[in-house]
Amino acid sequence: MQSVSVGTVSNTASAGAGTLTVGGSATNPQIEINFPASSGGTGFTWSAAGPNSVDNGPDITNPLNISQFSGPSNTLGTNAGYAFVPTACTVKSIFLSGIYVTISGFSGNNTITLRVRHNGTDTSMSCSVTIGNGATATAETCSNTSNTFTVEAGDTLAYDITQTNQGTYTGGAQTGGNPNGPYNQIGATLVCQ
Repeated sequence: MQSVSVGTVSNTASAGAGTLTVGGSATNPQIEINFPASSGGTGFTWSAAGPNSVDNGPDITNPLNISQFSGPSNTLGTNAGYAFVPTACTVKSIFLSGIYVTISGFSGNNTITLRVRHNGTDTSMSCSVTIGNGATATAETCSNTSNTFTVEAGDTLAYDITQTNQGTYTGGAQTGGNPNGPYNQIGATLVCQ
């Protein structure tokens, strides 16, 4: 046998049921490949980073721009920040990381919780990190891959972010909490496939 020829290559098999067939003869083998048909969408991965908020939340923020959640809680309403889903897929995971940033006068431990919202409603997909006072060496991380859900093109996704140690502001004035609470940098990655 000197070579193998490729016969038909197609993508019409059922999802997850691709086939590879070897045919022809001993002297002229032929391979036929049938890949699973495309579902029409490839999914997406969204990543963003930003500072923790000036209040304890909940802060509803766009998953593509976490830095926009800083500010008095929900001043724009419960659906203040969201992004439109570009294609149908299953939200498979959320990853959250956070680290302490040293700034003179700001200190304390902080637990930040991120919950994924779908079409304005909280889902069970959430993740929390506890960031120690002065913990600048290593980011705290968490992930959730067990609370998956499906989305359709045009649906909205958002993050509902809360924290345990920051001042509570009303109309720009400190009304409680820790006015010199910790300054943290957080990042999140959402995967939909």
